[in-house]
Amino acid sequence: MDKKATDEYIERFMSAIDDEGREQYKDIEVQVITEGEHVLDAGYYVVGGDAQAIIPNPGGDTNVLVVDRAQLTTNGYNGHPYVVADDHGLVNIDFGGSVIAKGDSRVNAAWDVFLLIAENAASKSVGCHVKMWDNSTGEIVDCQEADIHDNAEAHVNGVGHIRCRDNSKVRVTDCTWVDAFDDAEVVATGASKVSAWRRAKVDARDSTTVYLYHDAVCDPAEGGNVAVIRRMGDPWDYERI
Repeated sequence: MDKKATDEYIERFMSAIDDEGREQYKDIEVQVITEGEHVLDAGYYVVGGDAQAIIPNPGGDTNVLVVDRAQLTTNGYNGHPYVVADDHGLVNIDFGGSVIAKGDSRVNAAWDVFLLIAENAASKSVGCHVKMWDNSTGEIVDCQEADIHDNAEAHVNGVGHIRCRDNSKVRVTDCTWVDAFDDAEVVATGASKVSAWRRAKVDARDSTTVYLYHDAVCDPAEGGNVAVIRRMGDPWDYERI
């Protein structure tokens, strides 16, 4: 790969770093990998093209940009890797670390990974901290927490605190701590419990319980065991059961 193409990849790497961290990284050496399969040590990388990379021991200071349909596999066993995925990149990560995904990229994550998913990116996660917005999609199981907003769509199953807001569309199954507000649309199934306010709409099925505040609405399914309870006041004041 010629120097111009390498420099362009490095510029994309630097642009992916937040403004506060950019100064401290200005003198680092960034390696650019665009083909083949690689097992890498901790460091600073752009993984692009059709490259496939594995970083088994990311250490305390590994930063990676994954782009152009490239693939990265890493973990947080011995460190906290920071990964940005863009332009159809694919990231597989577990047991810690942080991923920002956008631009039709995909992330598969498990156990204590922090995910920021936006701009048409997609994620599948188990036991993670998830924030989704801007037309992203996700399949979430047993999250630590999930904040789904700004036209994102997700299917959430199991434990965790789920917030659905700002025109998001979410299907929850057996989720017992769900807050829906600001025009969110929620389909609640299994034994879910949903608190809804500020124009949220809930399609309640199976054995769900829905707490309605203010102008939220609920459409309980026929033949189910749905409980709809209307409450007054501030929805944040009630103790969660």
